[in-house]
Amino acid sequence: MLSLSDSSYLKGACLGDGCLRKVSGTTALLQITHSAKQKEYLQWKADRLNKIFKSSNEVKPREIFLSGKTHEACQWWSPSSEVLLPLWKELYPDGRKRFSPLFLREIGLEGLALLYMDDGNLHIRKRGRNKQGELMIRERTVELALYVPHNIAVMIGDWIECLTGASFIPRIPMTSKAPDKWNLRAGGTEARRFVDSLKPFACKAMAYKFDLHYDSSSNRGKAKWSEADREKYLFEADKVTRARSTQTDNAVGDDIVLSLPPLR
Repeated sequence: MLSLSDSSYLKGACLGDGCLRKVSGTTALLQITHSAKQKEYLQWKADRLNKIFKSSNEVKPREIFLSGKTHEACQWWSPSSEVLLPLWKELYPDGRKRFSPLFLREIGLEGLALLYMDDGNLHIRKRGRNKQGELMIRERTVELALYVPHNIAVMIGDWIECLTGASFIPRIPMTSKAPDKWNLRAGGTEARRFVDSLKPFACKAMAYKFDLHYDSSSNRGKAKWSEADREKYLFEADKVTRARSTQTDNAVGDDIVLSLPPLR
């Protein structure tokens, strides 16, 4: 039986770039595909998932032909497992991935962090200059690229607020092309509250998604994080890992998302 921590992590891995596939009447498998640039992040997830499944499946490279271009990607898949079949039934009730209160109910901050690292983005809302005249970020916004109907976006926003205290607002990113595909966005204090809640569960390869001062136009913030902040949050993540290792079963997260057959 999975601990609540392992269950939260596994469900979180299924939400974003994870794809569940039914294998038989009793088993399913989890397949995760990322761009080659995110191999370190996928390896980080695979290490934890291999421990959950008591497996040693490796992250494999592969080439994907998409929109007339070849993309370098990487992929990991779990063993076929009876544990995954109930998750497949909950998340794919009609053969397509559907978020539901039942599936989200047991996912905690660690699982939400995976969803954010998979499908979340930081955007610049305000840019200004400090007293020395240097360009700096005044304010960032967090956006979850969900592309779900409005009622589902509201439901996910309520779930996030229950976990983090951060309030997200539904928005339509592509009004003309996809009028009923909604994302979630939070700015200012709400964005900081959300990011701060998830920082202890961050993968260092995705650290830029947790740095509210990161400036994608100059790359200054990303370098600053690597030199000054990364060790601090790695230490926090280590504390979470140590706490998780002592838990019992009663103790209380450039993407390419495709459904592909496992590598042979």
